[in-house]
Amino acid sequence: MHSHPIPQILRRVVLSSSVAIALFSGNPLPAQSSSAAVTGTVSDSSGAKIPGAKVVLRNESTNVERQTISNGVGAYDFVSVLPATYTLIVSAGSFQSETIAPFEVQVAQPVNIDVSLKLGSVTTNVTIEANGTHLETTTAQLGTVMNTTEVNDLPLNGRNFTQLLELTPGATPISVAQNAPTALPSSEGATTASNTNTQFMFPAVNGQGNRDTDFLVDGINNNDSSENTYSVPPIADTIQEFKIVSNADAAYGQATGGVVNVVTKSGTNSLHGSGWEYIRNNDFDAATYFPSASALYHQNQY
Repeated sequence: MHSHPIPQILRRVVLSSSVAIALFSGNPLPAQSSSAAVTGTVSDSSGAKIPGAKVVLRNESTNVERQTISNGVGAYDFVSVLPATYTLIVSAGSFQSETIAPFEVQVAQPVNIDVSLKLGSVTTNVTIEANGTHLETTTAQLGTVMNTTEVNDLPLNGRNFTQLLELTPGATPISVAQNAPTALPSSEGATTASNTNTQFMFPAVNGQGNRDTDFLVDGINNNDSSENTYSVPPIADTIQEFKIVSNADAAYGQATGGVVNVVTKSGTNSLHGSGWEYIRNNDFDAATYFPSASALYHQNQY
């Protein structure tokens, strides 16, 4: 028997069919996301679940609202919730409406809030305080969140956010050659640090290699496949918060170490902005007791 090669056109058809099967398979693929979720149940004072209750989730910064209805067992679920401060309003026929006072939702954090409604006039609204701390009961995920205040106020040499990774429990500050800033000699004999590789940290998380950490920005893969670091460093002023997940679940896939999940700032109802210049210069150094001729160093980042 003689074997005949498959025509090129047929090869393309077979390949296309395989791709179509992979794309339209009924098995959903886990998604990497920087968004959170708000879930819970609605019940009456006796503990009986209330189906058909109206639940409104309002973003306090933008006044954008999302609505849902509790299902047959009184459960409600908001998915793909952006990190922000929210108010929850729950109402149902013949029950008093209840408003959960503003509470914070952090990056990749599932928040569970159960609401109990009391019988009364539908025009009566009761405001209750949300719990200051939400226990993680829906996933086994552990992590540390660095919010806007920490990113902006803690000192960062070169304004690189990865130096804050060392504040995570289980992160080991391993110093490797990739951590050193790139130095470029200038025409005046001074040394200028490269803005693209300035003082970033490369810690190992939970005993795994420091190349086993994934970087995400707004749910998008931000890994440099050649160096196993971040590809594009986000500017500190654009970071709303980020979470270092120390025991990533299957949703993050390839990470055996940590997952650095960064969320950038979104718009609000108020106009705001910032400008900055980061300066390092020999003129700012204190004089030593025994003066010596040290190499000139100038660094300017805008």
